[in-house]
Amino acid sequence: MKDTHPFVILVIEDNAGDYCLVDEYLLESIESPTICHAKNFEEARRYLSESSHPFDAVLLDLSLPDLSGEDLLHRMLSLCHHVPVIVLTGFQDIHFSLKSLHLGVSDYLNKDQLDAAALYKSLLYSKERKMTQRQLEESQRLYSQLFHLTPNPMWVYRKSDGRIMDVNQAAMRQFGYQHSNFLQLTIDDLLTPVPEEQKEILKLREGLSYFHTRTGESIWAEVSQSPLPYNNEPAMLMLINDVSGMLHVQQRLKEAYIDMISIEDQEKERFASEIHDSIAQNLVALRQFFSFIKESHNIDADDKQVSVFEKLLNSTITECRAIMNDVRPKELADFGLHKTMQGMVSRINALSKISMAFESEETIDDYISYNTRFHIFRILQECINNTLKHANATQIQIEIMQDDGNLMIGYSDNGNGIPEKDLKLASNFQSIKRRVSLLNGVLHIENLPKGVSFDISIPLQSI
Repeated sequence: MKDTHPFVILVIEDNAGDYCLVDEYLLESIESPTICHAKNFEEARRYLSESSHPFDAVLLDLSLPDLSGEDLLHRMLSLCHHVPVIVLTGFQDIHFSLKSLHLGVSDYLNKDQLDAAALYKSLLYSKERKMTQRQLEESQRLYSQLFHLTPNPMWVYRKSDGRIMDVNQAAMRQFGYQHSNFLQLTIDDLLTPVPEEQKEILKLREGLSYFHTRTGESIWAEVSQSPLPYNNEPAMLMLINDVSGMLHVQQRLKEAYIDMISIEDQEKERFASEIHDSIAQNLVALRQFFSFIKESHNIDADDKQVSVFEKLLNSTITECRAIMNDVRPKELADFGLHKTMQGMVSRINALSKISMAFESEETIDDYISYNTRFHIFRILQECINNTLKHANATQIQIEIMQDDGNLMIGYSDNGNGIPEKDLKLASNFQSIKRRVSLLNGVLHIENLPKGVSFDISIPLQSI
């Protein structure tokens, strides 16, 4: 059954007998081929330059009156571009046939061994091969555009020694090297050790690389890379995402957080001082003055109104001291976090219906700074206050322990939990989040089957 595809074929053959034979073979396999005949190179050139219909294939005899051999091949291949060229020759020359294929010829056929089936098969294979080659070239062109036009620096380096094999425009602009200079470098030439004063940056984001440009400017970058065969060699494609500006903003935000919390704590300290120096002192003086009045005026101590007044006065003084202790925990400076938390737990257990349990190493204060103790105390204090105010809980569990280079803080209660929509709001628990961020920690809040848990992990090296 003949192929009905509308083949358009250019046959370049000066021998009339050979042309007739090829024409018969084509008609034997193809229903209605369009066959153009050129007797020399000049006629073939005009066909290829002026034809409004692209050819599906070119059948080329290597011995033409005006050009032949390798020169003919070079000229024809430059004219044919995406059209497959099939050589038809009467000479058996294995070396030249291999060279022809290397130059870009699709097939090399001996006229003496040619028949209709062999010629038709060669046409189909050559056409399909050329189409695949065009798709590959198009893919390579698109890759090249993507590689060179992407705004992020990219380069390809040899896997064996790190030598840079290709680089895009963005990398040349950012790093200050010309293309030829880049190709003399390896990846190690662009990386630089992180200075001690810059290592704090690594606490903001893990997995960063530290590069330097030709002028000595430093660049913090996220690096992603993937294997890529390049020029028949194992290579890696590396994409550089400069995050130096983002890190600067994060550092400024962290400094702003520190300032904000410092101002909050200073205001609390001022508030505690005012209570201590004014209200608390006045209340103590009032209690002493009332005792003096009772004695000097022989007031009955069992008088109900006197008793109520004394109890109210004493409880007010006690509450003032509790407020001062919460705002400015003197115990924390004098005795450390472990004993301060034990004291808080004892007071809450004694004064409320909640059962609170606290576990930590007694030596915890030996390896954390006062600043860290203060922030942890404030975090736990806010968690406890939230539970007491909103949770309707009967139990609170607090644990502080070391685990694999981190200080792990766990807080949980058996109360109502937190509505899921509130958990997702970034604006909630800002004070806790800020303090955790200042300690370079990670906070995870999760509703339990009954209650809620706050889990905090803080790298010990940062505190």
